[in-house]
Amino acid sequence: MKTATLTRRSNLQILEENLQAQLQEVGFKDLPLQINCSAIEETLLIVAEHPPSLTLKPEPTFAALHSAILKLQPKGIQQVGICLKLTEQKQPYTFYSFGMNQSVSSRFDAAKRRDKNSSAIVPVSFWKSVEETLAVKLEIPGNELNSEAENISLSSSSTSEESSIIATGEDADLSENPFDANDLDLTTKKSFHLPASSWLWLVGAGAVTALLLSFYYFFTRPCVIGTCTAMATAEQLNQESVKTLKAKKTVVGVKEAKGKINQAIAQLETIPFWSPNYDETKKILQDYREKNQTLNSVIIATNKGNLAAVKSKNPPHNAQTWSEVKSLWQGAIAPLEKISKSSPIYPFAQQKLKEYQGNLATANKRLLVEQEAENILNQAQTLAKVTEARTGVAQSVESWEKIESNWENVVSTIDSISQGTTAYDRAKVLLKDYERKLARSRDRKTIEKIAEDSYTQGITSAAQARIFQDRKQWTQASEYWQKALTAIQEVPSTTSYYVKARPLVNSFKDSLQKVEAKLVVEKILLKAGSDLDKVCNVAPKVCEFTVSDELIIVQMTPDYVQKLQQTFIKAGNKDTKTRQAVEKHLQTLQAALETISNNAGVPLKLYDDRGKVIGTHGVGL
Repeated sequence: MKTATLTRRSNLQILEENLQAQLQEVGFKDLPLQINCSAIEETLLIVAEHPPSLTLKPEPTFAALHSAILKLQPKGIQQVGICLKLTEQKQPYTFYSFGMNQSVSSRFDAAKRRDKNSSAIVPVSFWKSVEETLAVKLEIPGNELNSEAENISLSSSSTSEESSIIATGEDADLSENPFDANDLDLTTKKSFHLPASSWLWLVGAGAVTALLLSFYYFFTRPCVIGTCTAMATAEQLNQESVKTLKAKKTVVGVKEAKGKINQAIAQLETIPFWSPNYDETKKILQDYREKNQTLNSVIIATNKGNLAAVKSKNPPHNAQTWSEVKSLWQGAIAPLEKISKSSPIYPFAQQKLKEYQGNLATANKRLLVEQEAENILNQAQTLAKVTEARTGVAQSVESWEKIESNWENVVSTIDSISQGTTAYDRAKVLLKDYERKLARSRDRKTIEKIAEDSYTQGITSAAQARIFQDRKQWTQASEYWQKALTAIQEVPSTTSYYVKARPLVNSFKDSLQKVEAKLVVEKILLKAGSDLDKVCNVAPKVCEFTVSDELIIVQMTPDYVQKLQQTFIKAGNKDTKTRQAVEKHLQTLQAALETISNNAGVPLKLYDDRGKVIGTHGVGL
């Protein structure tokens, strides 16, 4: 174990001395520049350490060391990493790497083409593992240190020993340095009871080991050394994605294609910024991410379309639901309209776009129909409320006619609501109630019309009866009072006119009774007049008469009196029979007049032809 350690230390010292000599030859003579080498497998790590007082230009320094390594040509070397580090600093301020088959000019040209703003973050867990590794190594006595490269063969002008070394690094500013001062501490963390030279050696060995592990991490990332299989795999997944989109023009196909693009992106994201393929990777990665975003927007669009389709199932729906469906279709259409014609998803997007635009038009139409139906129903309900309020205070026929007209408008408005809407279903329930109210308003209007007509007829007939009554035309007065009473009694008790008609009934009855009484008297007097006409109007005419309800006046005519006198004189005392006949005639006339007076119940006065009362009959005479 001790022999291997000494051999390794000797080989590294030889390499350090050779590199120091090469630098002296190219102009780095007498500079306080300390070269330290370390090895892991096929990687060589060179740390060039100098004090802060010395300012080195990284590019010529790396070029000189690069040329020196190529000149020395150690056998089996694949990669070399070089770091420049200040003596009192914990981490290098710049780094550089190259392959043994890469010339100085080609390597520096590639470095110049690198993105100066690129950066990478090495996981904290890695640096912790380095720190732990360093700590473990520091606890091992110097004479027991082991290395994975115990036999280093160098081939140069001064030695024939072989070396198998790999290193990594990058020509960059301090801001691009991947080493973290907080995680990588190159100083000794513990004190040991060792000689000063051993202690210094352990510190240096630990620092070099930590740096070596970091370089090993960088060079084991994808596409840093050799063929970039990640890019090839990503391209294959991209082509499979395109084929999937062409073969499966469905949402499932889009999701499958997106999955492949995601896998391709995952492959490319493993390529670190220090890879020679990083610049090309960034462009491809950007393209894949744009494709992924496009596919994702299509999936989002189809998800919204599916949600809109689910929401619009089993209509009718209210206006709010149709508005939500409309918004979902708009949200589904918007990303589809942005799909570029050059995109493989464009045919599928166009197919869905036309489908969704048709669905949006349908949703718009259904929304308008639903809103219109809602407005119509609201108008009908508003008018119904107003009409119901008026119903409570309606009295006249005109008011009931207005109510009937309003209910007709309400029913007509309800009937105009389109089928297939939520308003239509509610309207059907309301329509039955509104039709019942319309029928009741018609009946009430009819009854109120009857009441109005009856009341008007009663008032008109009563007025006419009074006219005849004033004229003492009792027959006509009786007839019109009877009409008035009948009409007033026909006013329905449920109408507004009943309140007006009710007190008139008794008044009309009293008036009718009085007129009928007068009519009876009139009939009696007419009978008396008729009887008197029979008595008086004979040849020769016996008398003239007038009949009233207070007195019957009968006046003998001059002709009749003269004839009686002549007959009586002519008969003289000898013609007894004639004289008896005249007397009997006068007795009969008297009896007839008394009978007429008795039948009429009216007193009678009899006058001679000269106007002298010759007889009376009846009460008070």
